[in-house]
Amino acid sequence: MTPPRIADLHALPLRSIPGVPTRVLSWAERNQVTSLGEIVAFHPAQAIQERNLGRGSISNMRRAISRATGQTWEALHALVTAGTQSDLSGAPPSALRPQRFAKTRPEGAAPPTDWDQVLGWLGDDASALPLSAMDLPARMKSYCERQGLETLEQLFSRSSARMMSEPNIGRGTLRDTVGTLASYPWDTLESSPSQDAEVLQKQFPSPEESHLGQDPGESSQANRVAAAHAPVPRDAQTLREFQRHLRERFTDLRDSRRGAVFFVEHGLRAVELHDLRANVRASLHHHPLEAEWWDQHDLALLVVATEVGYWYQGSGTDFWPRLEEELGLGLPAERRQRIRDLFMRASERYRGARPANTPWAQAFHLIAWPITHALLPVEFHRPLALTLANLR
Repeated sequence: MTPPRIADLHALPLRSIPGVPTRVLSWAERNQVTSLGEIVAFHPAQAIQERNLGRGSISNMRRAISRATGQTWEALHALVTAGTQSDLSGAPPSALRPQRFAKTRPEGAAPPTDWDQVLGWLGDDASALPLSAMDLPARMKSYCERQGLETLEQLFSRSSARMMSEPNIGRGTLRDTVGTLASYPWDTLESSPSQDAEVLQKQFPSPEESHLGQDPGESSQANRVAAAHAPVPRDAQTLREFQRHLRERFTDLRDSRRGAVFFVEHGLRAVELHDLRANVRASLHHHPLEAEWWDQHDLALLVVATEVGYWYQGSGTDFWPRLEEELGLGLPAERRQRIRDLFMRASERYRGARPANTPWAQAFHLIAWPITHALLPVEFHRPLALTLANLR
């Protein structure tokens, strides 16, 4: 099978690929992901962190990708995110076989049962695995969220003595946490995106070299198609870059219409939203929500809140827990008010939508802002569909 190029990946509809798990298709539909190129823009280690995408779904998606393209998910991810147009047909198979975590751990060794031995067993690469990919006990998960811990290295760098001195953490919690390592599929978790890109860049020719002898029209057309689908460059995805993009986006929308601007109109693709959330979470560790810094970098945070508002399920009780989960941050009353204030100020700048003067909006005056900017939350899809059907 001839390996595909970037343009081929973006032209291949996801639903046309045999064997794509139903959960992956449902997730893709919610996140407006329609092509194989958009799926592989996520590294598998990122995808497994997405809500409702478990290890079984990711494993089955690996097989579907391999059967459809003859390449690994990681190799295609590196190709797409590196932006190269190389033809892979001349690359040796070893170039497409990512390095595994097992190379940085004792070969075939079972996970240790002692907390203080785990960090040495993991090795450098596996230490960077996100905690969200592990099935941690509830008490340990709550502890990590309170402490802002995000990787295995950050957690297991803390000694067992220190951990047992923490509230609600005892020997049983430590034992159960270490036990989760034994059930993790270490043999299927592969190298990081940056490692895959480095391997590919060493083995494949540059874009200019790969198009030597090719029809110029075909080359330029491939470049145009790939450029249209290319995600924001990884090195540009800082919160300041997102703020600049969103500022320009909402300014253009404001100036091109008479009506209100909704922050759900951010124009970001699923992979970019994933990186935006990660940047917001990281920035909250360095800049408290109460800090003036967020007055100048508010739009990314408001987009995250708006996306949570889109999945609103009613009654007003599920919004704040979901947003706390997205931000990795507790949101007591004063922080909720702070987010509402940021919505109000941003709406003034960009002629943003304002909640209607209704009993519901008055009763839930804080969440009314992100839900209004979500335009039509999932909660209202079915009632709207029934109403439209009755109008026929």
